[in-house]
Amino acid sequence: RMELVLSHTPNKAGADVVFECAGFLPATPEGLRYVKRSGTFVEVGHFIDMGSIELNINQLLMRKNMRLEAIWGSGREHFVRGLPILEKNEFPFADMVSHVLPLERVKEGFDALNGTYRLGDETVIKIVMGSQA
Repeated sequence: RMELVLSHTPNKAGADVVFECAGFLPATPEGLRYVKRSGTFVEVGHFIDMGSIELNINQLLMRKNMRLEAIWGSGREHFVRGLPILEKNEFPFADMVSHVLPLERVKEGFDALNGTYRLGDETVIKIVMGSQA
């Protein structure tokens, strides 16, 4: 996977910015490897305590002179700033959605995201909730 990701960056140097949004512990050290020298890694996926990981700070952060940011919560202003990005429709955000559930199944959706990441026989990536689901 590393080679595939780097092959999509200039000179295979890595990405300027990498966001970890999965909330899956091994995604953090893997994501750090995708960041280019003097790049930025943004951690947003671990909004609950998922445990610890082993991490070589020297190899994955210091030698790359990397900037590390973490976001735990979002306010209204963050959504207002993000809406223009969504409205441009330049990125396949809809492809990230694995399940669409009605509001009546909200507990089932949260239980899946806080535990097994499974709904029935399917892996859960992102869930959209709504009355029209």
